[in-house]
Amino acid sequence: MSLPFLILALVDVQSSPTNASLPWSSMMYGRNFMSIERSGKRIDFKGGRLSNAQNDPLSDVIYRAQGTREVTPLVIPMAIMGIDFARRRRYRINGYASLDRKQVEAFTPLSLGFTFHVLEAYGNCPKFIQAREVLPLPPASASSAAQLTRSAAVNDHVLLSPEDVALIRQCDTAFVSSYHASDNATTSHRVDISHRGGQRGFIRVIDDTTLAWPEYAGNNMYMTLGNLQATPHAGLLLFDFDDQQRTLQLTGTV
Repeated sequence: MSLPFLILALVDVQSSPTNASLPWSSMMYGRNFMSIERSGKRIDFKGGRLSNAQNDPLSDVIYRAQGTREVTPLVIPMAIMGIDFARRRRYRINGYASLDRKQVEAFTPLSLGFTFHVLEAYGNCPKFIQAREVLPLPPASASSAAQLTRSAAVNDHVLLSPEDVALIRQCDTAFVSSYHASDNATTSHRVDISHRGGQRGFIRVIDDTTLAWPEYAGNNMYMTLGNLQATPHAGLLLFDFDDQQRTLQLTGTV
């Protein structure tokens, strides 16, 4: 199955001054940009492109690492979802990403490379996936790459703007990132990414800092709800299918 993009969940373990790690949901585009090791335990990515090229939280994590002299791999708790809207199929893999010094230094939001280490992998049923055709983004031009500036921090406005509210109200699809503490020797967080779908407007805007949506009966795995019970932090990704570079990435408490 060849997909034009993958959904990522990550935890920025250094993002909060109160030491409460924040989960984020993100999106990566590419063509023939991954190779899977025969054992299925490792996936290598090369040349991925982040949809939010200017201020993606994943960019912020890697840019901070570029400013250090550490030689050990950069480890990012992460989960990945592949979703085929046309055939209403989805697959989730949880684990962590690692970047060696060369990958960290070579990073730009238009060319992302990392190794993903698989700890869990499972498919889900097609419930609530809205059938549609999603076309790949056109390749980034040299001029667009030249216009990118290094982001010192994520654009951190805390109130929903009128543009944000308009996007939320038109969405029929969202992706929720969550996590719990891990006893794995390499990664401190076990991250998960989950799909939420419904009719347009199923996500309600309560006020300029609060959203609500129904939890429909799903796969009875309770991965997201279990994580939120243990750690009440979540990330949310919404995007415009007609303009895939128009995204909204939120993180907060539940």
